Amino acid sequence: MFLHGIELVHDTERKAKAPKKPKTMLSKLKSVTAKIIQMQRFNWNEDLLHQSFLAGKQDFLSLSTRALEKKTAEEKNDVSEEDFNHRCLSLTASITSVLFRYIERGIFARDLLTVATLLSFAVAEASDTLEHSLFLCLLSPVKAQGGAAGGMTEDVGAWLPVLVWSQIKGLEKGAVENIGLVAFEGLGDQVNSDPDGWHKWYEHPKPETQPPPGGLKSITGISMLILLRTMRADRIPAGLQAYVASMLGPAFSEPLPFNMLDTYTESSASTPIFFVLFPGVDPTPWVELLGSKFDVNLRKGTLRNISMGQGQESPAEATLDVMAKQGGWIMLQNIQLMESWLRRLERKLELASEAAAMNFRCFLSAEPPPLPHLCNIPESLLQTCIKVANEAPADFKSNLQRAWACFCQEQLDDCNHATEFKKCLFGLCFFHALILGRRRFGQQGWSRAYGFNTGDLKICANVLTSYLDAAPEHAEGGGVLVPWDDLRYIFGEIMYGGHITDFWDRRTNVSYLQFFFNQKLLESGKHLAPGFPLPNGNLDHQEYATYIEKALPIETPVVFGLHPNAEIGYLTSTGEQILGTVLRLRKGGTSIPDGSIAVGGVREILDSLVKRQPKCFNLILTHEKAKPLLTKSVAPYVVVATQEATRMNLLVEEISRSLGELHKGLNGQLNMSQQMEDLSTALSLNEVPGRNPFHLASWEKFAWPSRKNLQHWFCDLERRIEQLVNWEERLELPRSLWMSLFNPMAFLTAVQQVVAPKRSLPLDNMTISTDVTIYRRPEDLNSLINEPSDGAFIHGLFMQGARWMTVEEASAANQTRLTSGVKCAGVIVDSHAKDLLPPMPVLYVKAVSVEAEWEPTSIGYLRPNMYNCPCYYTSFRGPTYVFLATLDTEEPATKWINAGVALLLSSDDHL
Repeated sequence: MFLHGIELVHDTERKAKAPKKPKTMLSKLKSVTAKIIQMQRFNWNEDLLHQSFLAGKQDFLSLSTRALEKKTAEEKNDVSEEDFNHRCLSLTASITSVLFRYIERGIFARDLLTVATLLSFAVAEASDTLEHSLFLCLLSPVKAQGGAAGGMTEDVGAWLPVLVWSQIKGLEKGAVENIGLVAFEGLGDQVNSDPDGWHKWYEHPKPETQPPPGGLKSITGISMLILLRTMRADRIPAGLQAYVASMLGPAFSEPLPFNMLDTYTESSASTPIFFVLFPGVDPTPWVELLGSKFDVNLRKGTLRNISMGQGQESPAEATLDVMAKQGGWIMLQNIQLMESWLRRLERKLELASEAAAMNFRCFLSAEPPPLPHLCNIPESLLQTCIKVANEAPADFKSNLQRAWACFCQEQLDDCNHATEFKKCLFGLCFFHALILGRRRFGQQGWSRAYGFNTGDLKICANVLTSYLDAAPEHAEGGGVLVPWDDLRYIFGEIMYGGHITDFWDRRTNVSYLQFFFNQKLLESGKHLAPGFPLPNGNLDHQEYATYIEKALPIETPVVFGLHPNAEIGYLTSTGEQILGTVLRLRKGGTSIPDGSIAVGGVREILDSLVKRQPKCFNLILTHEKAKPLLTKSVAPYVVVATQEATRMNLLVEEISRSLGELHKGLNGQLNMSQQMEDLSTALSLNEVPGRNPFHLASWEKFAWPSRKNLQHWFCDLERRIEQLVNWEERLELPRSLWMSLFNPMAFLTAVQQVVAPKRSLPLDNMTISTDVTIYRRPEDLNSLINEPSDGAFIHGLFMQGARWMTVEEASAANQTRLTSGVKCAGVIVDSHAKDLLPPMPVLYVKAVSVEAEWEPTSIGYLRPNMYNCPCYYTSFRGPTYVFLATLDTEEPATKWINAGVALLLSSDDHL
């Protein structure tokens, strides 16, 4: 590359007419380097290269050679080996810090801990302090040993979930197999021998800061992370922060405040600054404040701010040329709206940087794409920029302060009923902060992502002003008659509700407004949230702001109406995502010193799956057995069974075909295709093929919705086939059906189709009702003598956000009843701590006629005086909705609505 550049320079000199002054070697090198960089489009800091001629007036090498040689020799003689090593370590730490700070400024807050974790593991690996066997066990835990509580004592069983115990036994198995888990040998026995000590550690709010009991008191680093992932997965993010701090220093575990001046000093005339736009974040004031320090402003014309949109291309290009020539600043905002023009902008910036004045600066801003895999800005343009992703704080207090700051005292006084307006506006801001803060709890908060913003709040405030101005006074005096119902409808169904596409999310939104936005806002002493009463007296704008700062309690899930377990679920999901990202970026395996691949290689996983590969159903025989039954009353159940067998065959055939091709590919019998590569990658990551939307190999498109990893998913497959084999053998409906179907709604429809002729009822006027029985397991139904005539039993469901009352609790509370001869008991109650997905008892699904007082909706008939509970396939909710379950409750239904209570047909990790 340099030889090509030298030839270009010589050609240019030969073509020149006027003789030029002879150049020193340093000047020639700088000239050649500048030419090469321009040819290769390396735009960064070209302005420094434009100044290279200043250094060419004297040859620094020839003038200072002796002095440098003398100084270097003296320093070498004076520096000891210890000092030399210390300097190297200091230099390494400095480079690491500078690199991390540069990256930190341009990444999203949610990815900061992931990047710091990756850097920590890389540093540990480079320094040979990373124990690879422990590291692999952290990323790919040893398979949990079943779902039973074998070996667990009663004292331990009183506080430790069965799933955690099975994971403990998995660690023990790993220690026996000698894969680096020697420290965890006999862990189950240690827990059994000291249940009080382990219970105290398990219940501690920050167990990562406490030494575990017994022989694990001295574990640190990755060993502690393994123990946390086994017993307290919700503390993985905190554990990773502690690990990062121990490896790199405390400064790497917490983000530094954004400094605009520091960012400016790193920029140049050829290096634009790119701002990522977030709700509540406007970079314009940052640029204007910085410009005021350098006498650059809009008034003098040295700063131009252009909001991009249709027809703004030509003005932007003309202004860019002028500012580059004069040395001004230009800010182009929302450039994601001009995707087709961005290539031209990139070229304009390249040309401008070649002759731009030293004071020229270009600032760009754009919103991130709606989905992570989408791209709305050319990658090459981003690479030339300094990226700034300075997100606004997302905690509840910051959201409330930001919402209240959208208004001023003048706006509060403009309303004819200023006292009522201020109180209603404060309640509206509180509601706005709630629905924003609820997003961090994932799908339990909102089952889909919504773009609520301050524009919604301001429009609602204008509507509130108009309605209060027109509202009449009370006949007896005492204030204005606030039209609460009208305002709640406009806010919940039109303004904020306009963003919401999911029925259940809309119900949550309306429930919030019914709870917060009512007459109690005008009454002093009422509480908006636990520990947060409404302020007394007629406060002004600043006094409300002060009240928010001083009186708002610490943020907890309870403020949002959620159970404290919602925080555990959110943290657990965050920790799993971070470790999953680390695993994917390391391509599913880590090299160990002898050069082999660690446990869990693709070939071992492939051989294991091939051995366990299920067989297809004989559909010809199945249809022959079904023919005589299709004329009987059980025909709908028979149709469901044959449909499920057909769907299962498609899945099993795809698994067999893809595994067979990969086996031949690994053996060299076939060329490895992209589909085989994708399948191999999925197996190495313990991921169901097709979970990655960019992979060509997919089992998921033939299967049911699931969030389980491959290990648990395949166990699920085997259990589903086992139930289907028993059902298909005689085509008789099982006593209780595990709702592990490809199309569970088909079975619920079949229940109605079977009952309607028996009862001589019109099928189009029927729906499903659910009752929770006293039977905890399907085996308990063997004591029943008669089968229910108007429904069927189902099991295998979980409840998220709450739990179902036990039979003992129901008897004590007199909550037992008889439904169509089936014993039912219990109501919804609050969850136990750390029990995120408690299993439901056997449910009795009954076909019933629609009653007049039931409300027809797009998701079913809503019934009064009970909790209308959504049932989803998985905790991802949203598109996995299945049916509407009716559950009894003593508490108001709004409590469970705000808590996001739902039934799930599948857990994420349970076997």
